[in-house]
Amino acid sequence: MEVKGRVVDFETCLTTVGCQGVPNVRVALFFQSAVYSAPTSGSGSFTLSGVPDGARVYLLVTDASGGGQYLSTLQAAPVDTRGKDLFGIELYTLKRDGGLFAGVASDAAVDLQTSAIYLGQVLSVQDGKMKAIPDVTVQAVPGGDVRYVNCIPTFQQCAGQPTLFTNRSSTGVFGEFVVISKAGEHVIWGTSTQQSFTPVAAPLGVGYLTVGLHRAEGSVPALPDAAAPPPADGGV
Repeated sequence: MEVKGRVVDFETCLTTVGCQGVPNVRVALFFQSAVYSAPTSGSGSFTLSGVPDGARVYLLVTDASGGGQYLSTLQAAPVDTRGKDLFGIELYTLKRDGGLFAGVASDAAVDLQTSAIYLGQVLSVQDGKMKAIPDVTVQAVPGGDVRYVNCIPTFQQCAGQPTLFTNRSSTGVFGEFVVISKAGEHVIWGTSTQQSFTPVAAPLGVGYLTVGLHRAEGSVPALPDAAAPPPADGGV
């Protein structure tokens, strides 16, 4: 079976230009790394062949350039072919340096070689656009250190601000958070007074970043737009 889609820079998805494709990365089966795609095109598009039929599989994005510009990124949401090829799948990765992950690593004093790290975002979809949800408290089993994103370093309005809140118990306007824990399968979910969120179960481990989106269930009140202009360098 085949899975087709594109890989995008997670950080750009909250800009006014939307998610930007990432070239020259590969997509592989997480538990069967010998099955992998050719490097992505300039738009980030990929085709992964040889995916088992009827099995829920996790996908891993890795840098194919040899320069390590992008992190190895595990998608928290598995895919399931169920007898047919899949199209339009969107996968996420992050730059290693100079952006959101670098800010998280600095503020939390962690790195991917010694800590298992999950980066998540709580959101809704309004009029076809992703909207971040503030004031959501995140929990994880097994437990870990949960930190909330204050500002994204590449956004102009975040200049001089810390990436992570030093003392906050819920998401900020960007709806993003990190869970720092030990390697193993984790269940992660959000709670708030106005929305509920389906728990996400995914592997966390050293050497890669796990990324997941947590969509609100049911009706969601009007939310502020946390979008920012694209970075001065145009993003990716």
